[in-house]
Amino acid sequence: MLSSNHPHHSDDDDENEQPQVVEDENSSFKGYIKIDSSNKNWENLDSKQTKLFKKTKWIITEKVHGANFCFRLSKRRKETSLLEETTLSTLSTTTTTTPTTTITTPPLLNIECAKRKSLLKDSDSFFYFQKVKERLQPVMQQLFQLVEEKFSTSSSSNNNNNNYTSMNNNENNLRHVYIFGELFGGYYPNMPQLPGIEQPIQTGIWYSNDIEFYAFDIAIEFNKPQENTCQPTFVDYETCLEIFSKCNSQLSCQKTQLLLYAEPLFIGSYEDCMEYNIKFESKIPKKLGMPSIKEANNYAEGVVIKPLKEIFISKKGKLERAIIKRKIQEFSEKKYEQAQKWSSSNATSSDPNSNFEFIKYEALSCVTENRLNNAISKIGMINKNDKSQMNQLLNAFVQDVLDELKETNLEGYDQLDTSQLKELNDLIVLECKKTIYGHFKKIMK
Repeated sequence: MLSSNHPHHSDDDDENEQPQVVEDENSSFKGYIKIDSSNKNWENLDSKQTKLFKKTKWIITEKVHGANFCFRLSKRRKETSLLEETTLSTLSTTTTTTPTTTITTPPLLNIECAKRKSLLKDSDSFFYFQKVKERLQPVMQQLFQLVEEKFSTSSSSNNNNNNYTSMNNNENNLRHVYIFGELFGGYYPNMPQLPGIEQPIQTGIWYSNDIEFYAFDIAIEFNKPQENTCQPTFVDYETCLEIFSKCNSQLSCQKTQLLLYAEPLFIGSYEDCMEYNIKFESKIPKKLGMPSIKEANNYAEGVVIKPLKEIFISKKGKLERAIIKRKIQEFSEKKYEQAQKWSSSNATSSDPNSNFEFIKYEALSCVTENRLNNAISKIGMINKNDKSQMNQLLNAFVQDVLDELKETNLEGYDQLDTSQLKELNDLIVLECKKTIYGHFKKIMK
C-alpha cells in the first residue's frame, strides 16, 4: 500500500538527433509530448528497424485518467545560510561515546510544478496541486539525488547509459530533472470528501478521495559545456523503474508518502503488447488503500505501450518516441472510428465535394465529451461565469480537434481551399460550443 528517418536505440543515437520534450517559449518549460493513439502515422519500417522492434522488450502500463503534470527539479544556486552552517557545524563536531550514523543532507532543491504546457505559480488554482507538491517534497528530493548519482561522472563507469553520461562532464552541469506524470483523484465512492477538494480532476474512473500523482517518465537536462543551451532527454523506462523503485525503498522506513508510479502490467514483445486486453479494473485504488467498488465496474482508462529502452521512429520526417496509448471505447475521444459509418464509396479522390463532406463528418466525430474533459484537464478548473476562462477552453477544445484532423492524414484535407477551411472551422466551433454548453448544464443539474 502507498501512504533521422529510421528508428534509433538510445545507446547508439547521437544526443542532438533525439526528439526533445515540447518547449514553451514563454517559460522555458519543456512540456510533455502528445502520445499517439495508434502507429498508423509511423513510417514503414525496413528489415533492420523491424528487427529492432522485435528484439526490444516492450511494456504495458495503466493509463490514468487525470491531468498531465510535472515536477521540474533543480539545485538552488545559493550559499548555505549562517543558521544552516551553524547547525551543520554543531552536528559535525558533537562527540559521543556511542556509534553514530552518517546522515546525508539532501541538496537544496527548487521544486517547480507544471501543467502540460506551462509552469505553475503556487497561487494558481490547478486542481489543488499544492497538496501534492507539499506531500511529495521528500520524494522529489530523493529522486533528484538518485538521478544525479546515476548520471554523474563518478558513476559513469557503472552506467551503461552512455547517451546520458557523454553529455555530462561534471555533475554540476545537471540543470533540470523532469518527473512527468498524471495528477488525479478528488472523489471516491463511499469515502468521505476531504476538506478543500470541491470536485474530482476527472470523472468516470475513481481512484482516491485525495489528490494524487502518478509518475510515468523522467527527462534530464544538462547545460552543454561552453554553450548557453541545454537539451532535455528522456531516460530509458528500464532506468526509470530502477530509480522509482530505489526511491521508495530508501524512503520506506520514513513516515512519508511513497511514490506512485507506472509499474509494468506486462512485459513482452511489441506484437504481444499490441494484442493485450485493455479492458480491466483499475489497479490504482488498491495501491492507494481504497476499498473496492461493489456497485459498478471501475475500468481503467486504457494502457500505454512503450519499449523498456528508448526507440525513436520517423513520423512525418521527424524523430519521435515510439510510444502509444490505447483507450477503452468508453473513453475514446472519437464518437466512432474513421469511416465506420461512412461508406468508402461516398468519398473518393475524384469527388472533392464528397471528400469535404467526409472531412466534416470526421471533424464532428472528434467533438466529444471525453475530448472536452481532456481540454479542461490542460487548463484547470473552469468557472463557467468567467468569460476569459470559457474562451480559453473553447480555443483549446477547437485546436485539439483541428490537431486530430491533421494527425489523421485525411485524404483531401491538405487541398481544402480558404472558404472550405472557414466553413470547417465554423462547424467545429459551433459543435464545440454546443458540447461545452451541454457539459456545464449537466454539471449544474
